Amino acid sequence: GLQDIYGTIAYTVSGLHETVDGTSLELTYHDFSSDYTNIDYGTEWDFNIEKKFAKYYTTGIKYADYNSNNTAVAGNDVTKVIFSLGVKF
Repeated sequence: GLQDIYGTIAYTVSGLHETVDGTSLELTYHDFSSDYTNIDYGTEWDFNIEKKFAKYYTTGIKYADYNSNNTAVAGNDVTKVIFSLGVKF
């Protein structure tokens, strides 16, 4: 199995200005390894910014950067940026 040891720091902006108040920021660090053998699969940093607006809408940007620490999975480093727009009724 996969073991994921992680930590997250989160903050919601308030008291600055109505355009940024309510914006949520989240930073997460992951350390991936095997449950049964001592294989280090790598680490990942994730950063997420999300803001609700106009009562029913949310927009966000997510960034993820995975770095392989194992020669068996070398070359599988991945960096992604994801833009999102959500509607909630």
